[in-house]
Amino acid sequence: MLQLNHLTIKHRRTAAVLVPDLTVSIQKGDKVALIGQEGVGKSTLLSYLFDPESIKEYADVHGQISHSFQNISYLPQQMPAAEQNKDCFSYLYNSKTDSFFDFNRCFQLANELGFDSTHFDSSQTIGSLSGGERLKLQLIKLFSTPSDLILLDEPANDLDLDSLEWLQNTIQQSQQTIIFISHDEHLLAKTANKIIHLEHHKKKKQALVHTKKSRYLDYVTDRQRQFAKENALAKKEKQERNKQLSKLRRSQSAVHHALNQTRNDIEGRLLAKKMKALKAQQKRFERENRQKGPAPYQTDTIHIDFQKLQPLPAGKKILCYEHELLSLPQTGKTIPINLTVYGQDKIVITGRNGIGKTCLLKHIYQELKEQKGTLSIGYMPQNYDEIWDGQETALEFCGRRHQKEQVLTYLSSLQFNYEDIYQPVNKLSGGQKAKLLLAQMLLNRYKILLLDEPTRSFSPTSQKSIRQVLKTYPGCIISVSHDRSYISHVPQISYQLTEKGLIKK
Repeated sequence: MLQLNHLTIKHRRTAAVLVPDLTVSIQKGDKVALIGQEGVGKSTLLSYLFDPESIKEYADVHGQISHSFQNISYLPQQMPAAEQNKDCFSYLYNSKTDSFFDFNRCFQLANELGFDSTHFDSSQTIGSLSGGERLKLQLIKLFSTPSDLILLDEPANDLDLDSLEWLQNTIQQSQQTIIFISHDEHLLAKTANKIIHLEHHKKKKQALVHTKKSRYLDYVTDRQRQFAKENALAKKEKQERNKQLSKLRRSQSAVHHALNQTRNDIEGRLLAKKMKALKAQQKRFERENRQKGPAPYQTDTIHIDFQKLQPLPAGKKILCYEHELLSLPQTGKTIPINLTVYGQDKIVITGRNGIGKTCLLKHIYQELKEQKGTLSIGYMPQNYDEIWDGQETALEFCGRRHQKEQVLTYLSSLQFNYEDIYQPVNKLSGGQKAKLLLAQMLLNRYKILLLDEPTRSFSPTSQKSIRQVLKTYPGCIISVSHDRSYISHVPQISYQLTEKGLIKK
């Protein structure tokens, strides 16, 4: 059992509370989903559960943690750079520390995940593998080592569709306790039986935490129902207050008119006394209104869109590949590509990990950039750090071509607060970096978007809003994704990349 008692985690530099007074008991075999909008501290909490010392450089912790687990395994959101410089075997096995590593299980998992086991004997560095292959390697090591508590930070990121099914089944069938963060709503819906929800209100100045023994979809439904109930009550109360205020103002107007008309001193004194009482009543009424606070607000709601964009004509051909040979640097192989794209197409490309989807998207990006004309292209890579130096702030990144006030409006709509806007980009969470790229695309009004796993870093509480933004985008989208909700809601055209080329589905 894992027991947290009044656990509070506070960011030392900003004094912002990330985790507020969390008390929860996690039992053996529980599958706990840790959810919340981007940047609220989910990864910080998970890292602390694995190693309390891991966050001491930037956070202060109060409260107690106790558990009876003997072996804890942890999958971080990003593989450390030092690990990426290793070859696969050196990463998988260290004779000094990994005496219980199960080699038979390792090869079995490689087969189940479709990971080429020849990598185990290769000198190829992990960093040269695709994002999906790196994640598979991490999962192979984690599940080949005995543990009774497993902590997973975005285990579904970059996995192909078959591997997502494997992960879902593995978590469902596991007897181990698993605490995980994931953007994948299908994975959450099928596996989680307990929810820890971190929230920040009032521009992240007030932190809240909710815990519930519940399936994910039941939790979301109950939350939406409660919000609708509170919102309806707030609207009713507002209407009643407005009605009372209108009545009060009419009474004041009538008394004021009578005061101006009367010539009787006694009547005038009575009317003045009545006006004083009405003003006192108005002040009391306004004070009560302030105490009631604002109407219910969903912190994960995103109020942005591309409505002002003038798209390319739907019939304009922007790309035409006829037996274009795509070279894959990792394997030295080539894949013939046949693909025609028009000005308002919404395309998704799927395929197994390592097949070359990211390579194809980069190839298309370079091709479109070299075209002369009016094409304006926004690009979201799988690794966001490819497009900034990390030291510039969010405001500086988006403000290169735009007025400060306009940039601040967009970032505020995406739930950025003052600290987020003015700190270096490399200090932001993965989800905040994704939102920053989205803000830049909105500001620049790109007519073509190239998106490599566009929803991979957005929290499940933001997913629906992000999908709606992209679905209603009037321009052209060429994307790579394994997100089942995104695939079913956003693109109109779907391709699968195989060794033989692109296959229209």
